[in-house]
Amino acid sequence: MTATKTHPLDSLLGVELIFLSAFEAFKNVWARGDSIVLNLASIESTIDRNGDSFLTLLDDPESQVRRWGVHVFTRAEALDAPIEPWIYGDAAWERDRMDARREAAQQPAGPLRQAALKAVDDRFGPPPSSTTILREVRGDDGSRPMAR
Repeated sequence: MTATKTHPLDSLLGVELIFLSAFEAFKNVWARGDSIVLNLASIESTIDRNGDSFLTLLDDPESQVRRWGVHVFTRAEALDAPIEPWIYGDAAWERDRMDARREAAQQPAGPLRQAALKAVDDRFGPPPSSTTILREVRGDDGSRPMAR
């Protein structure tokens, strides 16, 4: 009778992994929002010569931040909604938002265009502020001035 060897990572078979940041793994570079369903080959490819795997950090976002500086991946089931391939305010967000606004502006004027532009705002959020505060003047005691 031969005993079957099990590995602690075997419980991850079939788990869908969602990438929250760009990451290189499984012989691929993954972008934010990409996903992979873990199979035996993908799990084994993460095990280093010491028998350790970065997948042990799957349910520990704090350890991911300590190791890589950002929360890199999570289980798909842990997300409430699909993840966008951009972060509010980054270059990809700005590009996708402008493309969506351009497409919405092609709708006929009136309620259709208004609804399309509202859908863009609902998805992408408000545009970034065009105002930059370079300096804030405070009173002698550190409080904000009452009037200027």
